[in-house]
Amino acid sequence: MSAGTFTKKLKPPKLAGSALYIVIVISLVIATLCSAMIVSAYFYRLQYQHKMRLDLLQNNLESGISLVLGSDSSIFYNERLISLYNNHDDSVSLKVVPWGLYDVGSVKAFKQRDTLNQSFLIAYTLDSLRWSALYVADQQSPLYVSGKTRIKGNAYLPKAGILEVYVEGRKYEGDKRIVLGSRRLSKSSLPSLRQSRLGYLEKALAGTPSVDSTFKGSDFIENSFSQPSKTYHFRKRSVRLSNIRLKGNLILYSDDHISIDSTASLDNVLVFAKSIHVGSGFSGRCQLFARDSIVTGKNCSFSYPSCLAVLNANTGANSQSRIYLDTASIFNGILFAYEKKKSDGQTLIDIGKDVLVRGQVYSGGMIRFNERAEVSGNITANKLLHEVNASMFENYIIDTRIDTERLSSYFLTSTLFRDLSKRRRVMQWLDGN
Repeated sequence: MSAGTFTKKLKPPKLAGSALYIVIVISLVIATLCSAMIVSAYFYRLQYQHKMRLDLLQNNLESGISLVLGSDSSIFYNERLISLYNNHDDSVSLKVVPWGLYDVGSVKAFKQRDTLNQSFLIAYTLDSLRWSALYVADQQSPLYVSGKTRIKGNAYLPKAGILEVYVEGRKYEGDKRIVLGSRRLSKSSLPSLRQSRLGYLEKALAGTPSVDSTFKGSDFIENSFSQPSKTYHFRKRSVRLSNIRLKGNLILYSDDHISIDSTASLDNVLVFAKSIHVGSGFSGRCQLFARDSIVTGKNCSFSYPSCLAVLNANTGANSQSRIYLDTASIFNGILFAYEKKKSDGQTLIDIGKDVLVRGQVYSGGMIRFNERAEVSGNITANKLLHEVNASMFENYIIDTRIDTERLSSYFLTSTLFRDLSKRRRVMQWLDGN
């Protein structure tokens, strides 16, 4: 038999009709995956570039903040656009505006459509060489202590010194050194204040707005410090703030009286009025300025950095401008009373029973203590008063604790005062992105 007899003719295999469909599906899946990878790589690159821009903006923002803190505020009272490193990628906008006792700095860094901004409250560190627990002007009479009084920190005292006395059958029960710190001689007048800040506050209190405002039924108003201030003018009419939240870059003016109820919430707001009353149980953070008086109810709580200040501009007037913190209130910040010219009714800061103040208390006139008052920080006054059982004692400190060491080391003060260093710090971060 020949070899060809056993040769079998092979036929190509037949493919099912569904195979083509499977190939098409697989091809689509592969194409989709490839497209997804290409798109992912594209967006990854976009995000990477965006992240690089944001990192650059963050560095520029921090450099701008350092520049504001390291320079005099007045340089930036008019907004300035600065190139940090003299190239087109490092421009920042810098601005500083007065805000009550402090300044608000605003820094904006931008590139293309990306922008970072940050607003912050600026204040000064304390000068440890001049900082003290107590400064009482020398009125040619000694300072007297009785009961469980404690004075911890340096003290500027009259030349006549500080003496232990009996008051209503009670003797002095504190440390025999009386002052737990160094004693220094005070002057007949208090340390001077910075006129630039005083002038700004007096102008704000004396301003007469041409328009009248309302909240138009709103129960929550907020304004960023990166935006222009929103001002509300209540002309010659009394205003009661209740069941409302006010936050941020807001300023309230009144030629008359403003009453702040405990149901109102104020956060970093400025208030200027003839007189101000704060209801019992109020809790908030604000700076209140008045020409005549600021009176709080009981159990109020003011968060740091708050301010209560009265500025009596009525030269030679006999009316007494006063601040009164009622029983069991807690205050964190600065209490400040000032008059241009000493009057018969000197300015008065009245610290009620069981009140705790953390910060500075400055009165161009008098400070009056009630039972068990406590100040963690500094007291500066021409004269001290103490009321016990309806009896008034002049230049007496009775059952009062004044302790500068209990004040936080992070406490910052206003440019209004002289006992500050040249170091400016961020007091509070306000808003930004």
